[in-house]
Amino acid sequence: MPPPEAVDALVAFATQDEAIDLADAAWGWYLFDQAEAAFRRALDHPEPDRRDYALSMLSYVLAARHGHASALRFTSEEAQERSLRLGPEHPDTLKATMLIAWHTHHSGDTRAAIVLSERTLATARRVCGDPSFPVLKIRRDLACFREALDPASAAEDFRRLALAYSEFAGAAYRWTLNCRAGHAEALEKSGNGEMARALLHELLNDPDILAESQLRRGIQARQADTAARAGDFTTAIALWRDLLSEAEQDHGLTCGQHLYLRSELASCTGRAGDPEEAVRLLREVVDERTRINTEWDSDAIRFRRRLATWTGMAGRPADALCQLRELVGISTRVRGATDSVTLNCRSRAAHWAAVGGDIPDAVEQLESVLTDFEQSLGPEHEFTAECRERLAHWRTLLH
Repeated sequence: MPPPEAVDALVAFATQDEAIDLADAAWGWYLFDQAEAAFRRALDHPEPDRRDYALSMLSYVLAARHGHASALRFTSEEAQERSLRLGPEHPDTLKATMLIAWHTHHSGDTRAAIVLSERTLATARRVCGDPSFPVLKIRRDLACFREALDPASAAEDFRRLALAYSEFAGAAYRWTLNCRAGHAEALEKSGNGEMARALLHELLNDPDILAESQLRRGIQARQADTAARAGDFTTAIALWRDLLSEAEQDHGLTCGQHLYLRSELASCTGRAGDPEEAVRLLREVVDERTRINTEWDSDAIRFRRRLATWTGMAGRPADALCQLRELVGISTRVRGATDSVTLNCRSRAAHWAAVGGDIPDAVEQLESVLTDFEQSLGPEHEFTAECRERLAHWRTLLH
């Protein structure tokens, strides 16, 4: 990991292309200030795709550091500025508008994100033509949003997108292949796990996939997730270990990617029946993340939340509760009281309070969190549903 001061010095003299490369590296090493500065340097890059990438990544950095509300403010301001300078139907304005939709979706209002995206898609078709890369990109985002509400419909959207990309840009184009993987993932979420696993297996034997190491790794990660959801933890663990082993030999992967793989392996190990090993592995991840940077971004909180969960699963609910209560305070300060990360920590803290024996207080806390989930993310969001299930479980035992 380079010293932050060295990256600061490089950003100051970098070309816009170099700034994007520096931003990617800084982001992977959790050097947030440097990543923000470098992506901002590239916001007026002469190439549209590079401009779009810099804007998108800058919004993701803001979301990771401060929550999607912060990213929404930034993208809304950027879209307004572009609309005034370039016009409301300019492709750059439409790209900023779709980022508003993306962060609206991740803030919990998926229906609003879909409405905004459909309106933007109609404009893009009129301005850019159909098919065109901007139109296909908006359709891809729409499929992602719809997957949260209706995965079966999203699976069909991804299937059609894969065909459209293949006809427009070729069967070997990365987004053709990515949409084929999205098709499989949405099928799995809609209950067609066997078909999803067959499609992913087919993809991993595709020579075009094998030639793209990053894409192949992403599909292998999806394959591991699918296997774990089907209860095949032996296969899932083997896949995560293969990915991690390859990552340890590949200096092209960032620290953030290494920690992600290690945390996924830890959770899968716990689900396979070894919570103590999950705790050990996650403790290493948390310590490494803290050593690199003590700032509380979404990864730092997620890793610690997982550690607390498996600490409780290993038979230490009081320790899990203590860790989660600390995280609630940190996330409230850094991201806000109604951010989904904060609400998730509150819901899990209440659960472990109940496991520890204080069921009446836990039920009261879960009722409060559920109300906040419904107001912030909506009644259909997966986090809301999870909290509702916890509340129903502990109410049954209370009475």
